[in-house]
Amino acid sequence: MFEIIPNLLAIESSTSVLRVGLSLSGSRFDFFESHDRFRHAEFIFKLISEVLSRNRVGKEQLEGIIVSTGPGSFTGLRIGMAAAKGLAVALRISVIGVSIFSSNAPRLFEQFGPTGMIVPSRRDEFYLGIVETTDFDDSRITVVRKDDLDAHLKGRPLFPLDFEAVNIDSLTSHIISPDQFSPDMADLFRAGGKRLLETGGEDIERLEPLYIQKFPVRKEP
Repeated sequence: MFEIIPNLLAIESSTSVLRVGLSLSGSRFDFFESHDRFRHAEFIFKLISEVLSRNRVGKEQLEGIIVSTGPGSFTGLRIGMAAAKGLAVALRISVIGVSIFSSNAPRLFEQFGPTGMIVPSRRDEFYLGIVETTDFDDSRITVVRKDDLDAHLKGRPLFPLDFEAVNIDSLTSHIISPDQFSPDMADLFRAGGKRLLETGGEDIERLEPLYIQKFPVRKEP
């Protein structure tokens, strides 16, 4: 459905890779990325300018912004969120937040069926989402300890985002490798474009990364 919204900008800053993409009138999209995990703030507006310039789109031609709400890097998410909100206010356009679980869920489920997805949290803890359909409910994200992962997965394959899960000795699940699946900006455009059409956008003052929203993520006892 995102195809009918022209000129959407998307920002994914929740992981070690900063990605900025542009959807062009529903016919094609383009993106730039930076792999320097400690320099998201330095590169984010440079990447936005580059993706707009390469496609000859002015900022004033943007119709909406999609921004990742994580969970993930605290600093990275704050940088992406601040940039998205600032642009949305300055350009008077709508902005929508999408979690990385929601954006990846449709393709993960189509390729692997019921699947676990993890993102590093604090030391020896992970954000875990069990993808059981092509739609993902962010309220089902939990924080689990490393040693408890296998019990929660119950044999489902595992997609670790921004983490080498092969280092977890207790895992018996199949670990989905980057060669088998990797995040794609098209997924963020699809999920965000659909929500933007359905809702008209977020209340900018209330839009925050998942970890500081009235947090849907619960911690397992």
